[in-house]
Amino acid sequence: MFRTIYRAPLWAGIAALTIVGCSQGGSGTCAEKAELGQCREKGEKLRKEVNKLKRTLAQALANPGMVKVDSKLLVIEGEKPGSTGGTPREGTLSQSEVISTVTKNKGALQACYNRLIKRDSSFHHRTLKLRIGFSVQTLGSPTRVTVAPKYDAKLAACISAAIRRWKFPRFKGTAVDVVTPFTLKPKG
Repeated sequence: MFRTIYRAPLWAGIAALTIVGCSQGGSGTCAEKAELGQCREKGEKLRKEVNKLKRTLAQALANPGMVKVDSKLLVIEGEKPGSTGGTPREGTLSQSEVISTVTKNKGALQACYNRLIKRDSSFHHRTLKLRIGFSVQTLGSPTRVTVAPKYDAKLAACISAAIRRWKFPRFKGTAVDVVTPFTLKPKG
Protein backbone atom coordinates (compact mmCIF):
# COMPACT_ATOMS: atom_id res chain seq x y z
CA MET A 1 0.00 0.00 0.00
CA PHE A 2 2.55 2.49 -0.97
CA ARG A 3 1.54 5.63 -2.74
CA THR A 4 3.83 7.44 -5.15
CA ILE A 5 3.94 11.17 -4.38
CA TYR A 6 5.35 13.62 -6.91
CA ARG A 7 7.41 16.34 -5.34
CA ALA A 8 8.20 19.48 -7.29
CA PRO A 9 11.65 20.97 -6.79
CA LEU A 10 11.94 23.69 -4.16
CA TRP A 11 12.70 26.45 -6.68
CA ALA A 12 9.38 25.85 -8.47
CA GLY A 13 7.52 26.55 -5.23
CA ILE A 14 9.47 29.74 -4.64
CA ALA A 15 8.82 30.89 -8.20
CA ALA A 16 5.10 30.21 -7.77
CA LEU A 17 5.06 32.23 -4.54
CA THR A 18 6.88 35.10 -6.22
CA ILE A 19 4.41 35.16 -9.10
CA VAL A 20 1.48 35.15 -6.69
CA GLY A 21 3.10 37.90 -4.64
CA CYS A 22 3.69 40.07 -7.73
CA SER A 23 0.21 39.66 -9.11
CA GLN A 24 -1.39 40.47 -5.76
CA GLY A 25 0.93 43.40 -4.98
CA GLY A 26 2.25 41.47 -1.99
CA SER A 27 5.77 41.81 -0.70
CA GLY A 28 7.12 44.35 -3.19
CA THR A 29 9.71 41.97 -4.61
CA CYS A 30 8.64 42.70 -8.18
CA ALA A 31 9.40 46.40 -7.79
CA GLU A 32 12.72 45.54 -6.21
CA LYS A 33 13.55 43.18 -9.08
CA ALA A 34 12.63 45.86 -11.63
CA GLU A 35 14.81 48.37 -9.78
CA LEU A 36 17.65 45.85 -9.66
CA GLY A 37 17.31 45.29 -13.40
CA GLN A 38 17.52 49.03 -14.07
CA CYS A 39 20.52 49.30 -11.79
CA ARG A 40 22.26 46.49 -13.67
CA GLU A 41 21.57 48.21 -17.00
CA LYS A 42 23.04 51.49 -15.71
CA GLY A 43 26.05 49.61 -14.37
CA GLU A 44 26.62 47.98 -17.75
CA LYS A 45 26.42 51.35 -19.53
CA LEU A 46 28.93 52.83 -17.09
CA ARG A 47 31.28 49.86 -17.58
CA LYS A 48 31.13 50.39 -21.35
CA GLU A 49 31.87 54.10 -20.92
CA VAL A 50 34.83 53.37 -18.63
CA ASN A 51 36.21 50.86 -21.16
CA LYS A 52 35.85 53.45 -23.94
CA LEU A 53 37.75 56.02 -21.84
CA LYS A 54 40.45 53.43 -21.11
CA ARG A 55 40.88 52.81 -24.87
CA THR A 56 41.10 56.57 -25.50
CA LEU A 57 43.73 56.92 -22.78
CA ALA A 58 45.73 54.00 -24.20
CA GLN A 59 45.68 55.62 -27.65
CA ALA A 60 46.83 58.94 -26.17
CA LEU A 61 49.68 57.27 -24.30
CA ALA A 62 50.71 55.39 -27.45
CA ASN A 63 51.10 58.71 -29.32
CA PRO A 64 53.36 60.72 -26.98
CA GLY A 65 54.71 63.15 -29.60
CA MET A 66 51.40 64.93 -30.01
CA VAL A 67 50.01 68.04 -28.36
CA LYS A 68 46.54 67.11 -27.19
CA VAL A 69 43.52 69.38 -26.79
CA ASP A 70 40.80 67.75 -24.75
CA SER A 71 37.57 69.19 -26.12
CA LYS A 72 35.73 68.23 -22.94
CA LEU A 73 38.01 70.49 -20.90
CA LEU A 74 37.93 73.39 -23.35
CA VAL A 75 36.15 76.33 -21.73
CA ILE A 76 34.76 79.22 -23.74
CA GLU A 77 33.32 82.21 -21.94
CA GLY A 78 31.68 85.28 -23.42
CA GLU A 79 31.35 88.52 -21.51
CA LYS A 80 28.81 88.55 -18.72
CA PRO A 81 25.28 89.57 -19.73
CA GLY A 82 24.65 93.27 -19.24
CA SER A 83 28.31 94.23 -19.65
CA THR A 84 27.77 95.85 -23.03
CA GLY A 85 25.14 98.33 -24.19
CA GLY A 86 22.89 97.47 -27.14
CA THR A 87 25.40 95.23 -28.92
CA PRO A 88 25.25 91.43 -28.74
CA ARG A 89 26.46 90.33 -25.30
CA GLU A 90 28.34 87.16 -26.17
CA GLY A 91 30.53 86.28 -29.08
CA THR A 92 29.18 83.78 -31.58
CA LEU A 93 32.47 81.90 -31.97
CA SER A 94 31.59 78.23 -31.48
CA GLN A 95 33.52 75.63 -29.53
CA SER A 96 33.97 73.52 -32.68
CA GLU A 97 35.55 76.50 -34.48
CA VAL A 98 37.95 77.01 -31.57
CA ILE A 99 38.89 73.31 -31.46
CA SER A 100 39.40 73.25 -35.23
CA THR A 101 41.71 76.28 -35.16
CA VAL A 102 43.67 75.02 -32.15
CA THR A 103 44.07 71.55 -33.70
CA LYS A 104 45.23 73.04 -37.01
CA ASN A 105 47.86 75.22 -35.30
CA LYS A 106 49.04 73.04 -32.39
CA GLY A 107 52.26 72.15 -34.22
CA ALA A 108 53.57 75.65 -33.48
CA LEU A 109 53.39 74.92 -29.75
CA GLN A 110 55.27 71.65 -30.21
CA ALA A 111 57.94 73.60 -32.13
CA CYS A 112 58.31 75.92 -29.11
CA TYR A 113 58.78 72.90 -26.87
CA ASN A 114 61.33 71.36 -29.26
CA ARG A 115 63.35 74.61 -29.10
CA LEU A 116 63.25 74.46 -25.30
CA ILE A 117 64.60 70.89 -25.36
CA LYS A 118 67.51 71.94 -27.58
CA ARG A 119 68.27 74.87 -25.28
CA ASP A 120 67.85 73.07 -21.95
CA SER A 121 68.51 69.33 -21.75
CA SER A 122 66.77 69.03 -18.36
CA PHE A 123 63.44 69.16 -20.26
CA HIS A 124 64.42 66.37 -22.66
CA HIS A 125 62.29 63.67 -20.99
CA ARG A 126 59.68 65.85 -19.30
CA THR A 127 56.01 66.11 -20.10
CA LEU A 128 54.66 69.62 -19.58
CA LYS A 129 51.02 70.14 -18.67
CA LEU A 130 49.98 73.69 -19.43
CA ARG A 131 46.83 75.73 -19.05
CA ILE A 132 46.68 78.24 -21.87
CA GLY A 133 44.22 81.10 -21.97
CA PHE A 134 43.57 83.77 -24.55
CA SER A 135 40.87 86.12 -25.76
CA VAL A 136 39.66 85.90 -29.38
CA GLN A 137 38.55 89.23 -30.80
CA THR A 138 35.63 89.47 -33.24
CA LEU A 139 38.01 89.76 -36.23
CA GLY A 140 39.55 86.41 -35.26
CA SER A 141 42.81 87.50 -33.67
CA PRO A 142 43.88 86.15 -30.26
CA THR A 143 45.03 88.60 -27.56
CA ARG A 144 45.87 88.48 -23.84
CA VAL A 145 47.60 85.09 -23.99
CA THR A 146 48.43 83.47 -20.65
CA VAL A 147 50.51 80.33 -20.08
CA ALA A 148 50.58 78.58 -16.71
CA PRO A 149 52.58 77.29 -15.07
CA LYS A 150 55.67 79.09 -16.33
CA TYR A 151 58.23 76.32 -16.75
CA ASP A 152 60.49 78.60 -18.78
CA ALA A 153 60.13 82.29 -19.73
CA LYS A 154 61.30 81.76 -23.32
CA LEU A 155 58.85 78.86 -23.77
CA ALA A 156 55.98 81.01 -22.50
CA ALA A 157 57.00 83.87 -24.82
CA CYS A 158 57.26 81.51 -27.80
CA ILE A 159 53.82 80.00 -27.09
CA SER A 160 52.27 83.46 -26.65
CA ALA A 161 53.75 84.67 -29.94
CA ALA A 162 52.61 81.52 -31.76
CA ILE A 163 49.04 81.81 -30.49
CA ARG A 164 48.86 85.50 -31.43
CA ARG A 165 49.54 84.43 -35.05
CA TRP A 166 46.58 82.05 -35.13
CA LYS A 167 43.56 83.13 -37.17
CA PHE A 168 40.11 82.23 -35.90
CA PRO A 169 36.92 82.78 -37.94
CA ARG A 170 35.35 86.22 -37.66
CA PHE A 171 32.24 86.35 -35.51
CA LYS A 172 29.66 88.74 -34.09
CA GLY A 173 29.29 89.96 -30.53
CA THR A 174 32.09 90.54 -28.07
CA ALA A 175 35.46 88.89 -27.52
CA VAL A 176 35.43 85.25 -26.44
CA ASP A 177 37.80 84.02 -23.72
CA VAL A 178 39.23 80.54 -24.23
CA VAL A 179 41.01 78.41 -21.63
CA THR A 180 42.38 75.02 -22.66
CA PRO A 181 44.81 72.44 -21.30
CA PHE A 182 47.81 71.40 -23.41
CA THR A 183 50.24 68.56 -22.88
CA LEU A 184 53.64 68.91 -24.50
CA LYS A 185 55.80 65.78 -24.77
CA PRO A 186 59.20 65.18 -26.31
CA LYS A 187 59.15 63.34 -29.62
CA GLY A 188 60.69 59.92 -29.92
